[in-house]
Amino acid sequence: MPALLNLAAALGTRNEVLIDRRLTEAIEDGHEEASGELALMAVFVTGFPAGLAAARSWARARKGAPSPEPTVRPDYRARGEEGYRGVYGSQADALRQALAEAHPALPDLV
Repeated sequence: MPALLNLAAALGTRNEVLIDRRLTEAIEDGHEEASGELALMAVFVTGFPAGLAAARSWARARKGAPSPEPTVRPDYRARGEEGYRGVYGSQADALRQALAEAHPALPDLV
């Protein structure tokens, strides 16, 4: 898990050399899929260009074909909802309502 935390911190720096190093470490530590998810989520905190660069770095760091698609796909919506509620706890519904009041599409983005 420390490899993923180090990767998350590196993504925030936008330092491509550091990101490449941390991605390689995370993949070598057995976190290929999770490191790819972190690279994709970087878009939300670093902006699209830096997030795209992170996704490209992940592709380079894998050094080969991606792992085969699982026969049973994870329910990403349920995983996301669980994470959202874990972070915001009793305020989760109020936050979702505030987002909806700002723009009706926002609640679907969290």
